[in-house]
Amino acid sequence: MAKHPASDKHGALWQAACAQAVRNAHPEKSTHEVDMHPVVQATNSDSANTDLSGLLAENADISNLFMELTLAEHWQDDVAIAKIKERLSSAEPELLWHDSKKIFLEHLQQFSARPLYRDWQDAEQQQDFGVVRHLLADNAKIGIIGDWGTGGGDAKALLEELLTEHRVDVLLHLGDIYFACLEEEMLSNFFNPLQEIFKKTGRQVPVYTIPGNHEYYSSGEAFYQLLDQLNVGFGPDYMQEASYFCLRTENQKWQILGVDSAYREAVQDLKVKDKAHYDYTKYYPGLCDSELQWHKHKLEQFDGRNILLSHHGLLSAKTVLDDNAGSVTPYMCPALFNQFKGLTDKIDLWIWGHEHDFSLFKNYCELPDDVKVKQSCLLGGSARDVEISENLPECYKDIVYIGDDGKPFELGSNNGYMNHSYAVLDLGAESVAYYQIPAWPENNRVELGAGQPKCLCEIPLLAER
Repeated sequence: MAKHPASDKHGALWQAACAQAVRNAHPEKSTHEVDMHPVVQATNSDSANTDLSGLLAENADISNLFMELTLAEHWQDDVAIAKIKERLSSAEPELLWHDSKKIFLEHLQQFSARPLYRDWQDAEQQQDFGVVRHLLADNAKIGIIGDWGTGGGDAKALLEELLTEHRVDVLLHLGDIYFACLEEEMLSNFFNPLQEIFKKTGRQVPVYTIPGNHEYYSSGEAFYQLLDQLNVGFGPDYMQEASYFCLRTENQKWQILGVDSAYREAVQDLKVKDKAHYDYTKYYPGLCDSELQWHKHKLEQFDGRNILLSHHGLLSAKTVLDDNAGSVTPYMCPALFNQFKGLTDKIDLWIWGHEHDFSLFKNYCELPDDVKVKQSCLLGGSARDVEISENLPECYKDIVYIGDDGKPFELGSNNGYMNHSYAVLDLGAESVAYYQIPAWPENNRVELGAGQPKCLCEIPLLAER
């Protein structure tokens, strides 16, 4: 096929293009109805999945062929173009595939430049750039969600629960607005749902968000538009200036740092077209040098306690993060480890997203070079619907937190889908509680199954060393 295999960025932009083609053809359709359209369903399916059958399998194969054809045309690969067209000649694809292809090609051309980034070194405030001037209350309750930007009914219900049942004072998002954080997706899947639920509940709170990999698939353009719209109603002291941020409490006891772990990989992704030669040890998601310097300054200069938030994770209970031959820690991201291994003693709690699941890791988790991570958690399952069959078996039990029953804390499932999760960080009680709520991809609300607790666990923040 094409000389340059499809990356995650290409796949996300193709998904966004197909959804846009359906919206253009059927402007009367709701977000859920667009998701249910055969073109979008096929695009969101993997044609290599042996569980697919019938028309869905055929459409998934056609979807992949059209994506590869567009890429081949983008790269001017005449040999691949001829081969793909020959395969498509026997198919009878509907018109929307051609519309999707046209939009996809426009995306590839539009988002081929270096992504946007706001570097503190270019700002007049220097190290104060990115520090939110508004101070949180000493006893603030903070809602934390990950990978929430879907615009789905279950995502909205989760936010409503945070605002009404827990009455959080601020909302922190760990990144990812789907599929590629185009402007219309930023609005329909993130900004507008926020405003809808704020209005419905009568409660509006400041929102701070870091970018995931999906925000940079559109070069970060809509993401920075979002930053400049969020919190405007609260005044300039509440504004988030950059893709990273620093929040502090009035008593200066707590500092919360939001990390941009996606920009560096987005820049590298533009340079490396052959994924077979991609050096994950060097380029796997991590911080660019100037931002790492900014976070080091904050961690080293602050006398209180620190909470770190990132999109990409340091650890995984179910996924290989380091596939280098001979690695003794395949569950650990080498780039993030190398960047933060001298700083983990200053981090009281580290929460990340990216994987659409929930995993709580053991206290003082031991890593190479005598590094210990005090408390950490994967919280990337706040909205993306994951079928049970997609969930990988737990394979690294030695790094997860074990409850009193001798088992790790895990999400339940309903109607074939894993539950969603969120966290409530209570600075007054010095604890963090993790909750689950059912997913309902068909937009028909369901409740937690029998025996499934709403609160998975509440963990006290460990005392200072």
